Amino acid sequence: MHRSCPVGNQRGLVWHRLIEEELFLYVPADHRLADREAISLREAAGEPFISFKKGYGMRTLTDEFCAQAGFVPRIKFEGDDVATAAGLVSAGLGIALIPAFTGIDAGRIRRLRITGPRCRREIGLAWVEDRRLSPAAERFRSFIIEQFREQP
Repeated sequence: MHRSCPVGNQRGLVWHRLIEEELFLYVPADHRLADREAISLREAAGEPFISFKKGYGMRTLTDEFCAQAGFVPRIKFEGDDVATAAGLVSAGLGIALIPAFTGIDAGRIRRLRITGPRCRREIGLAWVEDRRLSPAAERFRSFIIEQFREQP
């Protein structure tokens, strides 16, 4: 399961994928797309996006997936985390491409599956290939890998 690191494809890093998760388009409950279960991301072109600051992995993914869909997202707000993005969507300030999220009143926000392009992200561990880890760090890495091996 080790391979080159997907984060910037940096040489000398080893990447171990732990999970892959689907990203969804979240829209306010009163949005024109809110009654849909699934859409093509292209249908969101021109909408105001709630995204992450430049340099964040989720911002890079949002930009890449929108480019695959044929448009540049019109970023209205930038945040630091998924909860903030979901909160801004529920307040009616835009839409967001984020992983499954709970904790926001379903009466204020809707989650739409994206039919294309395939919007998924990997979460994993990366470490420097030729650097020896301390015994504690090695045990931690092994523990995390083992914990996620048991995931469905």
